[in-house]
Amino acid sequence: MYSRVSELKNLTLSALDGDIGRSRDFLFDDEHWAVRYLEVNTSRWLIGRRVLISPAVVGVPDFDDKRLPVDLTQSAIEDAPGLDKDQPVSRQYEAEYASHFGQMYYWWGAGLWGDGSNPGDIVSRVEVPVTPEENVVNSIEEDCHLRSAEEVIGYRTHAIDGDLGEVEDFIVDTRNWSIAFAVLDTGHWLPGRKIMLPVVWVNGIDWAERRFNIDVTKAALESAPEIEEPLSAQSITAFYEHFGKSVTGHPKQ
Repeated sequence: MYSRVSELKNLTLSALDGDIGRSRDFLFDDEHWAVRYLEVNTSRWLIGRRVLISPAVVGVPDFDDKRLPVDLTQSAIEDAPGLDKDQPVSRQYEAEYASHFGQMYYWWGAGLWGDGSNPGDIVSRVEVPVTPEENVVNSIEEDCHLRSAEEVIGYRTHAIDGDLGEVEDFIVDTRNWSIAFAVLDTGHWLPGRKIMLPVVWVNGIDWAERRFNIDVTKAALESAPEIEEPLSAQSITAFYEHFGKSVTGHPKQ
């Protein structure tokens, strides 16, 4: 199921014993393009704290009721390791977070989520050693690659032969919480048209300049078929085939 980040914002998160707040932001991994945490606005419940929820405990969004189920209790969330509102998310904090909720590290394995492909694969699947082995310690000491979707929306996008416009939104596959597309506002270049850019084509992000660099020409994107929403497998396949690529974004063999 594909959903825009803008559609996933401001959904009420319902824990097992009551509501905990509304989705405010989405922290994604800029190496694997997966949403690792939902940041929650808890209103007056946990004032001054950043509250993060892993997609590993999130159910299917209910857009009619604007709700998102969370398989946790309020007390489990309240007792989670503290993170001040303006404090960055470190790998050490992520390790403490995973230990508190009985999850394995999402970055520890060959899959998108640990050794698996879905967020649920990190829940109670592998027990992290109490005394970590050397490779686990090294992984904790590495920098995490989390970025705020709210911050990145508005970045410029630069094709091989010039600017395309700005990032207006992201489209998330909520089956595994991977980011599939960036939605571009093309401004004066193609007025009135939105372009969906597969994130696998982003070949570099200049964080200082707030810019995405992609390895596609403007002409190629201009002639690409538009993808209608809600997205279907057929329209996505047709889009990729226009570029002679598979749905993974790589050239066909």
